[in-house]
Amino acid sequence: MPLATRTLLISIGLLLTGHGIQLTLLPLYANFLGWSKEIISLTGASYFAGFMFGSLVIPRLLTKAGFIRVFLTFSALMAIVILSLGMFQNVFAWLILRFLTGLSIVAIFLTAESWLNASAVAKHRGRILSYYALVSLLGVGLGQTLAGLLSFEDLLQVCAIIMLLSLFPIGLFCSEEPASPEFVRARWADLNEIPAFVVIAIVLSAIMCGSIWSVAPLFGQERGLNNWEISLMMNAIVFGGVLFQIPLGILSDKYDRKMVLSIVVLGCLLAVAAIPSAEDMAFLGLCFVFGGLSLTQYVLCAAFANEQSTLSKVKTASLVLMLNGTGSIAGPLFVALISIHMDNALLIVCGSSMILLLITSSCMRGTTPRATILPLPRRYRRRTIHKDQSLAA
Repeated sequence: MPLATRTLLISIGLLLTGHGIQLTLLPLYANFLGWSKEIISLTGASYFAGFMFGSLVIPRLLTKAGFIRVFLTFSALMAIVILSLGMFQNVFAWLILRFLTGLSIVAIFLTAESWLNASAVAKHRGRILSYYALVSLLGVGLGQTLAGLLSFEDLLQVCAIIMLLSLFPIGLFCSEEPASPEFVRARWADLNEIPAFVVIAIVLSAIMCGSIWSVAPLFGQERGLNNWEISLMMNAIVFGGVLFQIPLGILSDKYDRKMVLSIVVLGCLLAVAAIPSAEDMAFLGLCFVFGGLSLTQYVLCAAFANEQSTLSKVKTASLVLMLNGTGSIAGPLFVALISIHMDNALLIVCGSSMILLLITSSCMRGTTPRATILPLPRRYRRRTIHKDQSLAA
């Protein structure tokens, strides 16, 4: 693995340690401030709205500023935002700040994933992305452990300090980066270059994962867990994702990615169904399995999309993040709406997403272009037909 790639992964690990703190801290802090679950879910949706907006605008910044400067700038912005969240304790300010957090984190993800995809060969892509996801989840898991040990005020400062520390490895020791990519605007019409099954799979898995990251700590509170027990629950989910990443990445490189993904989705659904009746260690064990089978789906879908897409790596990464942001916005909102009428809203949303994904998997081929299912705009359709005819000739 090149030195630049290893340095990038170290910085990513540090940054996401701080990010892991805020993932657990902010829902609990908002609940401490007396806000309703609907408001807390709305702030989570605002985070993912920034995430999706960033997937549209960050590619231009990568073209103009390059990978390293984009990473450093938005890492610093995340630290600024987390300190500001402690200063402003009203919903409107949080909506703006959470939006900026989503914008910043998608800049980090898009930079890292474009960098890694540009460096990886096809036969090792799933493995390389799994290493990246492994480092990311280890950072998030360490951050969530700290979130169970310190007070809210201390956590805000520690979170910002760790995020700023992430600037040093890549800022001081990374002298090589991929060439700045040519700017290509990601458009919804470009989704026709990605198989329909992959598009749907990314959105449905994002609905589940967005719900986990936004309101899982509140689910723990509903079960009567204290802050330390909530930290253990979140760590079980995260470290399940850590330990499942590499094996599933290797399996997806060796076997059909769609088949591997379908098996993962089925196992995830079974874990969701068993969680409500589980207690103590069985509950933590099921959370571990649930995390391992839910947090790995994004990597499997991203590898599948990059393998099948005819677009550039930056544009493909941008589209994947757009889809991920779209599903992640919807997930917390679905949880908020369902929680008004029934308990275990988080598990209902996660289970429903997995059921729909299983149905989609059984009904659609993994390489079916979206253009054969939904009509293209006339202008784009002519250009696509012309390209296909040229290839055929």
